[in-house]
Amino acid sequence: MKRYGFVILAGLLAAPLSAQAQTKVATDVLATEIDTLAANLAKGGDLQGRLVDFGKINVGIGVVRWPVGTRGVLEHSQVGEVYYMMEGTGTLVTGGTMPGAKPMAATADVVKILVGPSTSSERVQAGQSRKIGPGDVIIIPPGVPHQWLTIDTPMKYVVVRIDPDKVLPAGYVNPLLKK
Repeated sequence: MKRYGFVILAGLLAAPLSAQAQTKVATDVLATEIDTLAANLAKGGDLQGRLVDFGKINVGIGVVRWPVGTRGVLEHSQVGEVYYMMEGTGTLVTGGTMPGAKPMAATADVVKILVGPSTSSERVQAGQSRKIGPGDVIIIPPGVPHQWLTIDTPMKYVVVRIDPDKVLPAGYVNPLLKK
């Protein structure tokens, strides 16, 4: 019953976004594509799979893998993220401030293809931390600092990127997925 509730909720949220988006064909991101992206991240990283024009917004689907350890702090000024945790556990910190934050280069692929204009830092101060594991869903709005303070076991998660300002290139398909 919970699964159907999530599908209905997602449909209700998407419905008012644009009638234009509803008249286009659907875009599939298949499990084999998720696996292909993840397999190319053996040492960790983040790959955008597809970016789709969804009417008034763009939506991106990617895969992230991180080895045991910690990650720096990021904040994306225009793109929100939704994580669906597939594997691994760790402590995620969100909110707070980013001492010594520096803008990421506008020419970097991480800005052009993954997350749009962003800042980075080594640590987050006064954020909220919690343990995250498989099956958890995390919603991070634009402008919210976030950091994997600890990655206890290797992680793999699907990331949905919501781009209301269309700063990311709609129509992008990762070269690994092109046939």
